[in-house]
Amino acid sequence: MTTESSTRRPVKVTRALIAVVLLTAVACVAGSALVAGGPGVVGALIGLVLVAFLLGFTAVALRVLARPANGATLLIALLLYATNVMFVVAVALALTRSGVLGDAVHSGALGITVLVGALVGTVLFLVAAVTTREPLYDLGGER
Repeated sequence: MTTESSTRRPVKVTRALIAVVLLTAVACVAGSALVAGGPGVVGALIGLVLVAFLLGFTAVALRVLARPANGATLLIALLLYATNVMFVVAVALALTRSGVLGDAVHSGALGITVLVGALVGTVLFLVAAVTTREPLYDLGGER
């Protein structure tokens, strides 16, 4: 019995996750184009950029910040979630106050894309966490 993990499975999982993300992005943009036309596409693209930035930032920040303090991982994740919510509210407020929302950017397409992207991202994070093989503790050297 060995404790070394294979590198094949994470590559397959990563490819599958990327395929699902791209399929979701294409579906959101296509659906927005059919329903709302040009402003819908712009709204969907802004939503996709927003979700991609926030999910990417959360994944990188959680990995970097939680490594030195394993006990504080849940607290760090909750703080990152609160930061993401505040960032989305700030972007929505900026779009509303600038007057762009409604004329050039379809608000429904933006909102639905952010919701779908967040749900798909959450499911993908769960799938990645369940399928990757990471040790929960360190035995502290050779035995």
